[in-house]
Amino acid sequence: GGGCGLMTRTNKFEDIVRGMNSVLDVPLTVKIRTGVQEKANLAHKLIPELRDWGVSLITLHGRSREQRYTKLADWEYIKQCAKIAEPLPLF
Repeated sequence: GGGCGLMTRTNKFEDIVRGMNSVLDVPLTVKIRTGVQEKANLAHKLIPELRDWGVSLITLHGRSREQRYTKLADWEYIKQCAKIAEPLPLF
């Protein structure tokens, strides 16, 4: 839950990503969820920012934090996010 909370704290998330990129000598990847709450997807808004911040690859968990593993992944939303992420790899 704590990591997922960064999805709603974009300034802090940006500081962390940019800071890590400045010291790493390997590509930076991130794993995010569709959002924090079940019916409030955020990933599609965050993906372009992650790309701008220097992330090299995104793994998208197809459920929100609220859903955990209790519901099926939203494959249509994942597909939509993959298109938004291009040319950045999204898995």
